[in-house]
Amino acid sequence: MRVPYLAAAHARGLCEAALEEALLRGDTQAAAPVADYKLPAGFADISFADKAPRALRWAVPGVEKWLAPRPKIHRSKCIGCGKCAEICPGHTITVENGKAHIVPRACIRCFCCHEMCPAKAIDVKRAGIFNL
Repeated sequence: MRVPYLAAAHARGLCEAALEEALLRGDTQAAAPVADYKLPAGFADISFADKAPRALRWAVPGVEKWLAPRPKIHRSKCIGCGKCAEICPGHTITVENGKAHIVPRACIRCFCCHEMCPAKAIDVKRAGIFNL
């Protein structure tokens, strides 16, 4: 649960919380937990919260979410083929009135839709601060 995308997948019911509960295929010995494993001394969470001043750490998750890139559909280019909706692992894209629509809060930002769109109607929208 310390890996953010796995924690999010578990919260959405897409995977098990523990390795023992998962169905493993292939070299299962390679995935076996090491009993006395210790994280390296330089290990840090992926979050920037530990870099922020202590008084502002509560705001970091919201700011990170706000600044994160997201898919943006250009409705004028969308041909309504539905390939983005078919490929979306979060099932957050629907085609309504011949145009694709993304539910922003449910989007997991995998950008599969961006990669698969035959009309190149889906771009990656970044926060303006990163365009300086």
